[in-house]
Amino acid sequence: MRRWTTRILKPQAERKRGLGFLRFVQRVAVLLFSVGLCIETTSAQQWEYLGLPELITGIAVQGRDTIYASTPGSIFKTTNSGAVWDTLVQNTIVIDLKMHPFNPQVLYAAVGGSVNPPYGILKTTDGGTNWFHADSGILVNWETGVQVVQFDPLQPETLYAGTAGFFSGNMYKTTNGGRNWNSVVAPGDTSQLHLGVISIAVHPETTDIVYAGTEGFGNLLKTTDGGLTWALTGLQNAYPVDVAIDSSEPLLLYAGVAPNSGGAQRSTDGGSTWTIVNSGLPPQSQTGKFVFDKARRTVYAAVGTVGDSGGVFVSANLGLLWSRMNGLPVTNGAALFFQQSHSELNVGVSNYGIYRTKIVTGIFATRADIPIPDWLRQNFPNPFNSSTKIEYRVTRLTHVTLKLFDIIGNELKVLVDETKLPGDYTINLAGDELSSGFYIYRMTTSAGYHASRKLILLR
Repeated sequence: MRRWTTRILKPQAERKRGLGFLRFVQRVAVLLFSVGLCIETTSAQQWEYLGLPELITGIAVQGRDTIYASTPGSIFKTTNSGAVWDTLVQNTIVIDLKMHPFNPQVLYAAVGGSVNPPYGILKTTDGGTNWFHADSGILVNWETGVQVVQFDPLQPETLYAGTAGFFSGNMYKTTNGGRNWNSVVAPGDTSQLHLGVISIAVHPETTDIVYAGTEGFGNLLKTTDGGLTWALTGLQNAYPVDVAIDSSEPLLLYAGVAPNSGGAQRSTDGGSTWTIVNSGLPPQSQTGKFVFDKARRTVYAAVGTVGDSGGVFVSANLGLLWSRMNGLPVTNGAALFFQQSHSELNVGVSNYGIYRTKIVTGIFATRADIPIPDWLRQNFPNPFNSSTKIEYRVTRLTHVTLKLFDIIGNELKVLVDETKLPGDYTINLAGDELSSGFYIYRMTTSAGYHASRKLILLR
């Protein structure tokens, strides 16, 4: 077992691993660019160095002291906040690493194409002591490997995986924790999933809604029936290397896209329409990873650029304005993991190691000229039968739009669409024309505020 100790680790250039084949070089080049960093070293932000100077492709954190990290070569683990790193798996090209949402002893590693096996998906159920293949039914070889694996947050025995490579790829689904996988691409399917899948996001409130970013034409696809059928979203020809759903507002999505598509885009209607949200990001940038601080409604992004001026950026107003997080070494790659229970951001800075910082309320305050209204309250009563009240507040003159959607994002009613003076407002929603079920109401303002809540109608 190879072991790293932080007292002897020093920043170093990326090691040559003798991979020697074109497709993997291309995939790593995309990975490096899409999560690239070049961060200034002066900042008031306090970072704790945890060691492991490797090209980090994934991070998973259990509690505070136990951290897993993947690289294009190994999987590592520390149980003492980086004082010692143990090598769990070697000679593997790990592209993605995910931890079970309820059982931290269970992890999945997506292994890309390689000259030598293993490739596919590796799984551990004992915190990394033993690993085994959990990819029966997934077709991979030395040129086409698994690029991404994603849990269904409600039913974590259900996972999706995407493959991509020289001979295109596919998208797969398992409902038994990886014992068996089935392709979700039907014969004669024209959804473009067969061109390769490089990013996946699963809706936090229903297992039927899944998003998949394709490699070929670079489109984002969506299913509303658990993968049986797929349709194009409004994000096309953009090469979405990452797609992320804000679990607090499931109609709110972020996508890391190619520089010529703006680098970062956002949808507020479940993927139907998209807008560029790169204010504050460097020119010619591409976002490779998004993570969320749900308690503070904050978004973090790993950004790479053509001109090596990227970094880790933060937005406290849902992507309207981004600010650089300084204080990290200059390098060309990063992986992100936000530990909600400890309010800590973990960053893998390639060739230098892993760093973390404690997030304090208000430390990333937005500019004074970015208005943020007070709130959109949960409707009451909820569940309701005949009618319910929706209350909201705005703190300045602004245009307010309040709409009702069904659970898959179809617009049903426009409740408010007018300019409002500062104050508190109440909307009475009647359920006469609605059937029993779950609904989502969403408020947006011209000042940049977005909020969604879920309501339940019971007959």
